[in-house]
Amino acid sequence: LCLSFAMSGLPRGAQTVDRQGLVDVDALKRLLTCACIDPCKFGVEGSKTLECLLREIEHGESSLEWYTSVEPSGSKLRRVVTPVFVQLMWKDHVLVEVEQRANNGSVRRRNMLLAEKKAPSDKDAVAASFRGISEELNLPHDFPPLNTLVSVLRECTCTELRESASYPGLPSIYYTHHCALSLNDVGETHFKTIGLLEKSFETREPDKVNVWNWLQIDEARAQKVKGFAPEPSPPRTDLSVHKAGALLFRSMLWRMVSLPFYFVSKVKDVCVKVLGLR
Repeated sequence: LCLSFAMSGLPRGAQTVDRQGLVDVDALKRLLTCACIDPCKFGVEGSKTLECLLREIEHGESSLEWYTSVEPSGSKLRRVVTPVFVQLMWKDHVLVEVEQRANNGSVRRRNMLLAEKKAPSDKDAVAASFRGISEELNLPHDFPPLNTLVSVLRECTCTELRESASYPGLPSIYYTHHCALSLNDVGETHFKTIGLLEKSFETREPDKVNVWNWLQIDEARAQKVKGFAPEPSPPRTDLSVHKAGALLFRSMLWRMVSLPFYFVSKVKDVCVKVLGLR
């Protein structure tokens, strides 16, 4: 039954589920059940609903794929997401989403950088970043193009496989992009005009309110704000490597020098004991 959903080959050796076969929530529920994933866990205790997952797939923000598992069960189902974390800088401050307040009164703690899922229509991660800023901050339609207001500082990508808190029981593989952008002087003027440079401000969506803060970069890192790019590994040319090499060389040199004297001493001892020579 599971394999009756149309699939197409992927370069990384997995098979993606054709979203055209997921015509409604019931079809998605059947697919998850066949993959031994309990759909009843979705939409409870802060997790997202089946409708949210189906909407993600329909909009191309995520996909589902079968992959070969080393476990006896063989193929497994996982969600594939390409999130983009946007480190939007204003001088020495970074924009942080603090929390979301739903219309029903519930509050969801976020403590993360502005984030957006990369869509098929996005040319690259930078384009996804610009779209995310525009959508998340409710920029007016007549707002100047973001590529004239911000500078791209750096970009990197990493891969992580883990279970998503949004969809319990469904493993997710993340091809995560980290984009660092900085407001220029023109951008600062336009953002300030519409109230986006207040220390704390809110943006509204139909079902919730998002709360944002501008935090100093060191403070944000100290508060373990999610979404920063991983710190690069230290180079291997540090002093500890040189010290270890020096110790090894000294040990080898000592053995080369002391070994002949040790051998002569042992021969002398044998001669004394066996032949009585001195």
